[in-house]
Amino acid sequence: MLTLMKCSVTPELPSLERPADVAGRLAAPADVYYVVKTLGGSIGERQHCVSSSLYETSGQAHAQLTRLMTTNPDHVYSVWKASTYIEPARWAYDVVLSDETVLRSKQHA
Repeated sequence: MLTLMKCSVTPELPSLERPADVAGRLAAPADVYYVVKTLGGSIGERQHCVSSSLYETSGQAHAQLTRLMTTNPDHVYSVWKASTYIEPARWAYDVVLSDETVLRSKQHA
């Protein structure tokens, strides 16, 4: 059984201004990368926690992975990728774009 949940270690990121697309909306990427912490469980079970914000690039997620592994060496982390085919893309969590702009999810809006 696979369980995915939001961990509480995600830092709050400052919201920055980002130019709007031609329709006046902020454009979220269709693909995002994020760091996941794997927790041990019963035999045959694993639990996974999202341990970071969502990132536009793999490099951003790997930089966060390195930070988390340095500060918490006894935990198991990995980078996962998610894609959406919904246009425009909508994510449940904040997305950090490559220019460090934070796109707030509707939960934080």
